[in-house]
Amino acid sequence: MTQHGRIAGIVALLLTATACFGYRGPVGVEDSLERSLGVALKRDVGIKLGPLSTRFVASLSGDHGHADFDFRDLTSVGVVVFERGAGHGGTQHRIEPKDLGLRGYTTMLSSRDGDEQVLIMVKPRGGSIHEMVLLVVETDEVVVARLTGHVDKLLAKALDDARTGGAHGARRAVSFSD
Repeated sequence: MTQHGRIAGIVALLLTATACFGYRGPVGVEDSLERSLGVALKRDVGIKLGPLSTRFVASLSGDHGHADFDFRDLTSVGVVVFERGAGHGGTQHRIEPKDLGLRGYTTMLSSRDGDEQVLIMVKPRGGSIHEMVLLVVETDEVVVARLTGHVDKLLAKALDDARTGGAHGARRAVSFSD
């Protein structure tokens, strides 16, 4: 890499890093979750990778097309972890996309066990999926992740890897011994 390439990379990283660590989740979701859960949420960790950051991470991940998670299919990844406030109020009902203020999303998976819930929502557009929101509600924390880009390609790769036994297409042997 040339001197100018390194400088450009450092400048791009600095420009994207300022917005990376202040992520609070999709707009309005934090307030909606607080209302639905009946508790105050405190952001513990929040990170967002935009188009430049995801390309940078993809370039660092190496072995393109064979990695377990290929960032090249995504244009942004945002993850926020909230600590649930004092009292850990119980969820009165199953949280649905409309409870979060998210429009145009379809529930792909919804699972609930007591106060814990997993919700995966996708936003189809033009015959493909370009956005996905994952919500995990536990007794002590809430995690929200939002993926944008070619999410349908990412899901197809994950399903193919599950079917074939791995990211490299080879079946993994499982053995049990005494």
